[in-house]
This record gives sequence, C-alpha cells and structure tokens, in this order.
Amino acid sequence: MNRLLILLLIVLTGTPFASAAEFSGVGIRFGLNIAGQTGSEHFFLYSDDEYTGGSKDNRLGFCVGGFIIYQVTDWFAIQPEVLISVKGSKFDESGKSTETDSLLYVHEINWENRETWKMSCLEIPLLAKFTLPGKRAIKPHLTLGPVLSLNLGSKVDWSLSGTHVINGSLQDAWEDASKDDIDGLNNVNWCYLIGFGVDFDLKASRMIVDVRYTADLTENDSYSVEFDNPEWGHYERNGLNLKNNVVAITFGYMFNL
Repeated sequence: MNRLLILLLIVLTGTPFASAAEFSGVGIRFGLNIAGQTGSEHFFLYSDDEYTGGSKDNRLGFCVGGFIIYQVTDWFAIQPEVLISVKGSKFDESGKSTETDSLLYVHEINWENRETWKMSCLEIPLLAKFTLPGKRAIKPHLTLGPVLSLNLGSKVDWSLSGTHVINGSLQDAWEDASKDDIDGLNNVNWCYLIGFGVDFDLKASRMIVDVRYTADLTENDSYSVEFDNPEWGHYERNGLNLKNNVVAITFGYMFNL
C-alpha cells in the first residue's frame, strides 16, 4: 500500500498531466464523521481481572476545511485539501477484579467501564479526482489519494461504575474522569482516502456531495491511559496497533475561477 501511495504522488506531481494543470477553483468542505478504531487493548483494575465481556462502537465527529482544484483534463483533476477532523471510538466493557491484602481483607469489584476516545487531527489529503467527462449539470466522481494526518490532541472520557464487596459488605461506587494527551499515540500518521460523490454544476459555483473512507496506514505501536483513585485503586488501558478509520459524509461548495 505504501508503494502505491508513493506511485500516486509521483503521478500527481511529476507527470506532464500535472504540469498542464490549470487552477480551477477554491472551496470549503464540512461533514459528519462516523469514526472507529481497530487494535488490541486490555483494560484492567489492580492485577487480577476476570474479563466478562465488551463491545466497541463508532462515535460521531466532524470534519471541516478547504480545498483547491487544479483541472488537468475534462475528466481528471488534482485536489489538495486541508481539514480538521475529529475521530475516535467508544468502548463498553465489564469484568471482575479481586484483591487480597491479607487473610482478613478481601476486596472484590464487579465493574462496568464506558469510555469515549476523541482525537483531533489536522489532515492534508492530496487527491486525484476522476469525473465523467462532458458538459453535464450533475457529474459523478471518484477521489483517492494519500493523507498526511497530524495529531492535534487526544482525550479519553471514563465512566466507571460497579459494586465493591469488602469482607462481605456490599457497596456501590462510581467515577467519571477524563485524561488529555494519551501516551504513546503517534504525532504523525499516514492514511489513505477513497471517496465517491456527485458534483452539481451551478455555473459560477459548484456543490459537491460525497462519501469518503479514510484509514490509517501507520500503527500506533503502543498506548496507555492510567488513573489512580483512592476508592477504585489503580486502573488503566494498554493497547497495541491502534488504527483510526472514518466514514465521512461531506458537503462542499466551490467557487469556479
């Protein structure tokens, strides 16, 4: 995949087509992100856990920014963009932990953990845009290309609830917490983007609607989030090979120049 992206960059910037490109217009873009994450992770309380189940869900975010179009032929254009994109995911998990400090002290916890991960990124796509040729008011298009993604900030919100059993005494407990700047996440990621959409020609301007899929190529090798709480004790999430993926529904408006 990395070789394909390098080849596409060469095609976009180093061919006679690119040298013949004419500035066509500038536009703005905004949209809704349906964001998710892949990777292996482990959440634990203390050191002795029995994991009873969990699920990973998408979360909603947004993207906003601008783009420029350099028209090469009637059907092919180069489209650089700059976007702010908010990604992430949600986790719901449950488990059981037991801690024994002495023969007289046994601490059991039945817990439910809910998390929301949020990552804000500056994305710089360099896209090839292929449009059906001809003078049509409505033109379907395909866009694809590499994306440079810069991590602007990350945050995880926790909602931890459950029951303590301390020497046979049942107690309810809960906690809400948040942490900024997750340790171990890359500051720079490479992604790929592929999208399908429609251009609506308004003569002096253009409306653009598309659906895009963006996914990380580079992995976050390891990451961790830790909290210390006097009631719950120490708990954390560790993980490997975290990758973001986003399905975005975007709307653009371009001024023809």
